[in-house]
Order: sequence, then C-alpha cells, then structure tokens
Amino acid sequence: MLNYIHILRPHHWVKNILIFIPLLASHEINDLTLKNSIFAFIAFSLIASCGYIFNDMVDLKSDKIHPYKKKRPLASGKVTKSQCKLIIIFLLFAVTLISVQINLKFLCTVIIYFLLTVIYSIILKKKIILDIIVLSIFYTIRIFAGSQATDILISTWLFTFSIFIFFSLAAVKRQIELVYLVKIKKTNVKGRGYKVTNLPIITMMAICSGYLSIVILAFYINSDEVIKLYSSPYFLWGVCFVLLYWITRIIFTASSGLMHLDPIIYASKDKISYICLIIILFFITASII
Repeated sequence: MLNYIHILRPHHWVKNILIFIPLLASHEINDLTLKNSIFAFIAFSLIASCGYIFNDMVDLKSDKIHPYKKKRPLASGKVTKSQCKLIIIFLLFAVTLISVQINLKFLCTVIIYFLLTVIYSIILKKKIILDIIVLSIFYTIRIFAGSQATDILISTWLFTFSIFIFFSLAAVKRQIELVYLVKIKKTNVKGRGYKVTNLPIITMMAICSGYLSIVILAFYINSDEVIKLYSSPYFLWGVCFVLLYWITRIIFTASSGLMHLDPIIYASKDKISYICLIIILFFITASII
C-alpha cells in the first residue's frame, strides 16, 4: 500500500494550493467558492498523480539508472506497469466524478491539463526551452483551474505575474539537473537535450524571469485594482522585497548544488521559505486591515 501511495507522489500535491489563489486574491471567500476550491484541489491532486505515473512509465528505462529516481516504486520494481495502468484508470474515473460536481468548465480544464502532461511526457520534455515553458504552464493552469471552479476571473496582473515567476522556477528545475551533471562530470541530460554548457544561460533565464515577476508585482501595487481591494496597499511593497530575497536564495541554492528536488517541493521543506511565507502573510494582512 505504501508503494501505491508513493507512486502518486502526494508530496507534489502542495503545488495544487495554487488553486486557492483566485479565491484569496479576489477576497471572495464564501461557502460555495471555498467548497468548490477544496473539491478542485482534490481533483487536481489526483489528475496530477495520473500525470506523474504516466511520466514514470515513459521514463522507466532512464529512471532505473538515475541515482535518485531509481528508488521510485515503478523503477525499483515494487509496482508493475499493469498496476500503474489500473491506478490511472481508477484516478481518471474519480477525477471525473469530482469535477462534474463543480462545473463543466473545470472538467474541461482538468482534461486539457492531463492531455498536456501526456504530450509533455512523450514529446515536449525533450525540446529545450519549450519544456521549461510547458512546466511554467503547468503551474499557471492550476491558478486558472481555481478560477474556473469558483467563477472568479483572474486579473491580467496575476496571470502575467504567475507566468514569469513559474518560468523562473521551471528554469531552476533544469538548473538543478545541470548542476548535478557538473558534479558527476557528465555532459548532457539523458532524454532532455540540455548540456552542461547551457547552465549559464539557464541560470540567467531563471534570474531574469524571477526578477521580472517582482517588477510586475510592483506595477500591480500601483494599479487601480489594488486600491479597491486593500486599505493600506503600501504594505504590499514588503512582499516585493521578501520575494526578491526568496527567489535569489532559491537560485543561489540550486547553483550551489544544495537542492536535489523540485524548487517548490524544496520550499515546502525549507524553514527559511516558511519564514518568508509568514512575513508575506503579515504584509498582506496589514495591507487589508
């Protein structure tokens, strides 16, 4: 049973908290929007697990020789491909049942997300740069799914901010792989298309995109929308400085070879990231009161 739970990668479900962002950003919290957001979180967690399992099936050969991924249930032989297919079918059925209870728009978003993960696993992850763009879309589509589930429109500011910050984090994910290659003295990522010589440009992409997201946030703070939602919007400038520190630290940690996980998964286990989150929540609360 533990192997079946492990193959679902529940630790990655933390990414689906992004579904609650439209609800929180709009301040439209009520029984219906909260209930739909919770159901959307559950549905997206299950459909994301379908994508992870399918990706494990596609990457089975390369995972078996990877120093970390070889410990995964499928790569280690603790779970078979046939069992994986049955799990995917069961999860798809459960996701459909949950999604139709929300609305058809959310169901369509879930279907599009899953189809995109399948295409990514088979084709897109082998295309340099394009794979980073698709990874950033995976994050952004979670926010869009939260919007569809609650019928809350997301602003252009939020959409633009999410694209740049998630592109930065997706680039960090590739940066981690390249730094590891340098460490073990190999030249290219198997099945990816990246080489260690690409490390400087990937790092620069992560830095530039991350800093651009903060610039967008700064412009948002000075927009008319903020005046309607926040009584003391100047406190939001504190969020900019905390994010500036957090993004820089994440990229620095990755470049130093001290990060071996997805950056968001790393952040979910990192004490300093939690401190940054608490400070951000303080500034946001202060801006509302």
